[in-house]
Amino acid sequence: MVLLRSLLLPIALFSTVAGAIEITELQSGAWAALQPANNRFNDCNSLIVEAQDYLIVVDAQEGRADVEAIIEFTRNTVRKPVRYLINTHWHGDHTLGNTLYREAFGEELRILGHATQAIDIPERAATAHTERVAELQQQLPAAREQLVTGIKRDGSRFSDQELAAQTARVGRAQAWLDANRDASFTGPSVTIDSAFTVDAGVATFTVHPQRGHTRGDLVIHFPRLQILAAGDLVDVMPYSGHGYPGEWLDALRFIDELDFSVIVPGHGPALHDRMLIARLSDYFESLTGQVSALAGKGMDLEEIRESVDLAASRESLAGSDTAAAEFFDAVQDEAIERAYAEVAGNE
Repeated sequence: MVLLRSLLLPIALFSTVAGAIEITELQSGAWAALQPANNRFNDCNSLIVEAQDYLIVVDAQEGRADVEAIIEFTRNTVRKPVRYLINTHWHGDHTLGNTLYREAFGEELRILGHATQAIDIPERAATAHTERVAELQQQLPAAREQLVTGIKRDGSRFSDQELAAQTARVGRAQAWLDANRDASFTGPSVTIDSAFTVDAGVATFTVHPQRGHTRGDLVIHFPRLQILAAGDLVDVMPYSGHGYPGEWLDALRFIDELDFSVIVPGHGPALHDRMLIARLSDYFESLTGQVSALAGKGMDLEEIRESVDLAASRESLAGSDTAAAEFFDAVQDEAIERAYAEVAGNE
């Protein structure tokens, strides 16, 4: 879900702060590996569940240090191998770490993914990663020059505070580039296109394919533990740029019918109620309802973008969180475009 803007802009928001994953116990035999709040939009959470002889992990981070911290936890604290690694969707912040898991646990590791991930990981995630590397390699020299001259791209001078922020961004960008320049993706070894259950005793789980955030999302339900991992279908700040807003609403309704008491979302804190599901449902009802109604009046996409009012959803989802509000604002053009594509039958 990483939002990239040019490093040459002083308002840039960039990249993963590695090594900050926080592993907390949800209940006996189940842990959430959560990103800290300041990194919640850049890298993903994981769920770790203990079966009798092995572990199940949902989602692999992009940041190497986070993946290695979870692997170390499984080996040195729980002391069981990971036998199932499940990717909730194809985005790189949920799949790049697959390769490290494969290296750590060998061919006995089963990587589960939606059938579409067999295409989307190598063709979309890996391509996007390569483009991101190239973009940073192109931007960093000019960004460093800004630090030397103290002059922004628009010709004005950085304030001391802006210069410090830009210095930190450049440092994070270089650290990400050093860690990921030669990274490689590993796709699923088991693909799923219908409900798939693994009998693991108390840790028995069912993987439910859905479509919403991407064309191939997976919801992982541990009914005996009352735990759900929903990936970015249940997310503190929804991104629809590769998604299907109308079907996302259907997926949220499906999720709300499952029996669980804890949700580990793709990003943000672990949830112990269904309030976020309700807020997300309201948002997608508003988004799709407005786009459909305006398209029905004959408006084109640009006219619809100017007319859709999502202020209530922005307040409900972001509240006073400035970073969340900025993210919400930044992704709404794509959300409206995707909703319009569904209405027009071009999705």
